[in-house]
Amino acid sequence: MHPGDDTIVMENNGWRVKGIIMVSRSIGDAYLKRPPFSLLNSFPTYVEVPHPFERGVVSEEPEMLTRDIAETDKFLIFASDGLWELMTNDQAVQIVHKNPRNGIAKRLLTTALVEAARRRNVKYRAMMTTTPGKELNVGRRTFHDDISVIVVFLDNKTPLIKKHIHDLSYRGSTYGSQPSGFALSALTVAESHSFTGDLKK
Repeated sequence: MHPGDDTIVMENNGWRVKGIIMVSRSIGDAYLKRPPFSLLNSFPTYVEVPHPFERGVVSEEPEMLTRDIAETDKFLIFASDGLWELMTNDQAVQIVHKNPRNGIAKRLLTTALVEAARRRNVKYRAMMTTTPGKELNVGRRTFHDDISVIVVFLDNKTPLIKKHIHDLSYRGSTYGSQPSGFALSALTVAESHSFTGDLKK
């Protein structure tokens, strides 16, 4: 993406794109994708944006990989980088493998948060009672990044239920100012209400 830029990856508590972000592909972070976005007041002021840059330093295009699932595969762990900053792949696998399924995603999250508190030399309970966000350098984001975790168990003996699934793959940003494909989809109107209703049951 940037063959002529020898500063595209810089060390800042780990190797990061322009010393800011640990991933090179992202749904958000528009201020690192298009130069005009980096000038808007709505984007982070606590990071130094690389000025000037002629093209985005982070891509919204996902990297797609495929792998055939074997009978020995037991589960999949989907998680944001906030989890992987605090535990290795093997640690996460061992936690899921050795513990009950019920509440396993929460167990991964809690384990990661305990490690975050340990690394910052604070008590877990004290960290959990801090204000969300990064205000005045005392918010939760000063201790750990956002963490999202989903664990999917692969039960090979479970019959496959075929169900029509809407295509929910959308680009994170576009060059134009028109609404995104997701904003124009029917899911945001009717099905979103149905989905949230199911969650409340």
